[in-house]
Amino acid sequence: MHSASSSKFAHTKRADTTKVQDTARVRVPLLKLPAVLRTSDLVVLTIITVVLLPKINATSSAGSLSLLFWLFGFITFMLPQAFLGQWLVRRLPGKGSPYVWARIVYGPTLGFLITFMGWCGIVMINATMVEDTFASLRFLLSSWFDNLALCLFLMLAILGLAAALACIPLRRLTKWLFVVCICYVVSVLLLTLGTLWWGWHAHAFGWVAPTPSREDVTTLYLHTYSLTLVGFTGLIFPLFLGQEVQGGNAGLRRASNYVWWGAGAIFIIYLLCAWSLLTISHFASVNDAAGAVFTLLFGPPGRVIALSVIASAHLLQTMAITIIASRLLVTLAQHRRIPRSIATLNRVGVPVMSIAVQALAVALVICASILVVVLFRHGFSFPSAIFEVISSILYAVSELLFLTFAAALLAIPFFLLFRTGNRSKRTWKNVLVLLCAVLHLVSAGMGIWITVTISWIPQFLSNDSWRLLVLFVTCSTLIASFLLGEVPRVRALFDEERFVSQRERALRKELEQSYQRQQELMVELEKLYREQEQAALTDPISGLPNHRALMTELDKALERSRRTGVNWALVFADLDHFKSVNDQWGHRVGDLVLHELGRRLRSGLRANDIASRYGGEEFALIMADIAHPDEAVSIVERLRQAVATQPFCWEHEGEARCITITISLGIALYPQHGSSREQLIERADFAMYQAKSAGRNRVCLAK
Repeated sequence: MHSASSSKFAHTKRADTTKVQDTARVRVPLLKLPAVLRTSDLVVLTIITVVLLPKINATSSAGSLSLLFWLFGFITFMLPQAFLGQWLVRRLPGKGSPYVWARIVYGPTLGFLITFMGWCGIVMINATMVEDTFASLRFLLSSWFDNLALCLFLMLAILGLAAALACIPLRRLTKWLFVVCICYVVSVLLLTLGTLWWGWHAHAFGWVAPTPSREDVTTLYLHTYSLTLVGFTGLIFPLFLGQEVQGGNAGLRRASNYVWWGAGAIFIIYLLCAWSLLTISHFASVNDAAGAVFTLLFGPPGRVIALSVIASAHLLQTMAITIIASRLLVTLAQHRRIPRSIATLNRVGVPVMSIAVQALAVALVICASILVVVLFRHGFSFPSAIFEVISSILYAVSELLFLTFAAALLAIPFFLLFRTGNRSKRTWKNVLVLLCAVLHLVSAGMGIWITVTISWIPQFLSNDSWRLLVLFVTCSTLIASFLLGEVPRVRALFDEERFVSQRERALRKELEQSYQRQQELMVELEKLYREQEQAALTDPISGLPNHRALMTELDKALERSRRTGVNWALVFADLDHFKSVNDQWGHRVGDLVLHELGRRLRSGLRANDIASRYGGEEFALIMADIAHPDEAVSIVERLRQAVATQPFCWEHEGEARCITITISLGIALYPQHGSSREQLIERADFAMYQAKSAGRNRVCLAK
């Protein structure tokens, strides 16, 4: 029975465990992004992401002074950004994610808002990259793009192509990006060499005076400086890919040297391109200037080659920015700031869901901006001016968001160095960190103020109209993007809370059922213990108390008699000629005889008397409240007659068999024949053997 109960309990436990596991099953844990990036890969991504060729064209109106503005922007903004970015990577944990830095210093909510502002800026700049790619193609195939719907379709196709390229695993993509970056650098060198050759033959070298299209030169210079800040923004964006850098935190600290290589390469590219553009100052834009130089070098196909290279560069830049933004979304999803499903990876470790979300956000920005400008297109030439206005607004909004994000992020050293534990540490390196942080904040603040107050398209919008439009678009973008990101997150949190509540209710119900089953098992176990205890005190053949139980009852009878003074008798009974029964009929019949004898003895006694099996064919009886020896003899005699006069019958091979059995009994009285258990047993046993010696089937009272 114990084995059956254990088996039942084990089966129940397995069933409960399976059910609880099904109830408590949670979402599949997020997979880790594969760590495949090296320092050189981060340098390549930095160059492709940061270099904005249209900004070189926009600064050309400052003449030769634009080169000084590029140098000034590099010193006041780019270098502090590189120094502080590397310092933060080596100081703070979190695999270099700027969101983790902001979360540590500003807290989860404010850190998320700051990082989300950076993501909105990335969305805006991503949209401008799509427009720049489209603009390059428009120079090649201008007759194809008179229809605005076709233009919009092509821009969305460019975005879809960039998103598809971003879905290629970084392990493979970085190799191609390295080749493309080399081609990019070679193209810049060819542009520079071609400009040198052209300038040497045309004698075009010399000072290029500013050509302001604004009211005063100061406004022009301020605007030029803000454009250089836009061109140098984004140096720390590759750190959003920190989870994919080889070697974990230690590897990222080593790879943080990419900021210096990237900053130097970007500055040189800007200087060379800006100088080339100034030298060919009679061309309208950087695209035309590049086309002219390549035409001089390679003939008529040169312009097509140049514009194709620029369009490809913009497309790859769109792809690189999409990759960076998708990893930022993965980080936010891993920290449960947006729905965790966005961080889902495919089988090759690419976060396709976050890439799709990024592409969708950029597509919405493109469509919304075109729709708004079309609705208010008074005075615009259609569609070229529309794209110029869209590009200028998106660039300005992205700069505003980028500079605010960078200022908040690179102000972190103030909080780290002025904490209570670090106030006494004023080393030269900490002083340099603070100076760089102050310089960066001042530059970013100037860039924000210039962007808001000075119109980038004065021919279309005045400064006041520009200010209102930029602030409105910026605030609207932040609010709309925050709501679009927060509503799914809150909904996901509610769903998760409901899931947890349902799980708790299910577990509580399971616990109650388990407790109820435990109580049932406890009752069954207690019953099993009682049965086992009873089995330990019961003779299995006769069903009477065994020798151990008899000893316990004798002790109780002695204690009761000493306390109350009541007399009692101990009777020993032995089955006569039992060996011949076993020899003739076998032990099975012998066991049946012992069982039947125990039944007859028990049925012949009074209610408060006890019959037990002493051992072998001997039985012992305890008869309570015996006032006189004759009373004991009379009761025992009735037992003897009940056994001797009723034959014992059983069935053997289909035939009824009967035998007559007799018993010999010996009686010992308390306290006449003994006052201890051993004395009474000895006297009753001796009296029983006297009865057997006298001829068996009789009763003998101890002397």
